[in-house]
Amino acid sequence: MPTELRPEEREALEGLRDGHAHSATVASEDAGHNESFFGRMRGRFRR
Repeated sequence: MPTELRPEEREALEGLRDGHAHSATVASEDAGHNESFFGRMRGRFRR
């Protein structure tokens, strides 16, 4: 996990920890794709 994050990245990761842990699994499987971060952001705001 990178230690230096932009505010929006940190916010997204905190959101994943708070209630979207299942999305983190999908993101880890999709690691290396640039769109994975934005996919997590969309998933966070979908509910």
